[in-house]
Amino acid sequence: MEKICFLFPGQGSQKQNMGVDLAQNFPESKEVFECASDIFSFNLLDFCKNASVEELKKPEYCQPLIVATNIAAFKTIEKKIKPDFLVGHSLGQYCSLYVSGILSLEDTFNILKIRIEAIKKFTQEKSTMAAIIGIPPEEIENECKKTDGYVVCANYNSPLQTVISGEEKAVLEVTKNLEGVAKRCVVLNVSSAFHCNIMKDSAKYFEEHIKNFIFNTPKIPVFSNVTASLVSDKNEIKKLLVKHFTHPVLFTKTLQNLEQTGPLIFIELGEGTTLCSLVRKTLSNTTTLNIKDSGTFNHVVSLI
Repeated sequence: MEKICFLFPGQGSQKQNMGVDLAQNFPESKEVFECASDIFSFNLLDFCKNASVEELKKPEYCQPLIVATNIAAFKTIEKKIKPDFLVGHSLGQYCSLYVSGILSLEDTFNILKIRIEAIKKFTQEKSTMAAIIGIPPEEIENECKKTDGYVVCANYNSPLQTVISGEEKAVLEVTKNLEGVAKRCVVLNVSSAFHCNIMKDSAKYFEEHIKNFIFNTPKIPVFSNVTASLVSDKNEIKKLLVKHFTHPVLFTKTLQNLEQTGPLIFIELGEGTTLCSLVRKTLSNTTTLNIKDSGTFNHVVSLI
């Protein structure tokens, strides 16, 4: 029998009007946005109806919108489908912590607020990230080691898609050197270089400010981005959330570990289908579905 894994996307999945249909058609989804709006002191739904592309790229706006939309999508289906596994990608990790029961909804958003504060407080203007598509990560790692300055692999997204992170000059040098080898090199529009040592001061700030939050033992198995393995110890989960700032996202390895559990159905909860696409590029013979609005919800219910 196929097992079900819920996937939660991270930054980059944001778009105008995200989550609006969910809030209009599902009261439980609307409550998620109301909770987030209270904690972040702005109306998320009103904002995303009118926000510009540039505004939606700012962490203080896109991050609560993404997490709220992902959780709102989960709320539509939680009484109909119980997942066997949970996987969040980067920012999406926070959604998996809520759905697993590790964090309450309020604490999820309050901790996310601290994460955003930590990022903004120590933003490094001359740092960036870039996606390298079409070559294995080993080649990219070697190129990073040869480059002057600090640059490392930050997101292992699929066997042929890796995101690098570091000092802007070093990142641009790697992309330039790989242009003739890779299928595509895309510099990302981000506020700082995530999942690398440039975020170490942010990690320290974050660690200090989440000490008093209660983390529970997960009720649903959840994979950590940092280890690509299931994590169950609540104290270890808190430590891994701090490491999340400076360690790479091991999404490819997570999927490969999941594959060992048997046949899977992946359901991406939130705007877009990026993670479903990465699943198909990494694993064979898997079913991928997405819930982002009432239409996709009805489609998934008709199939499961």
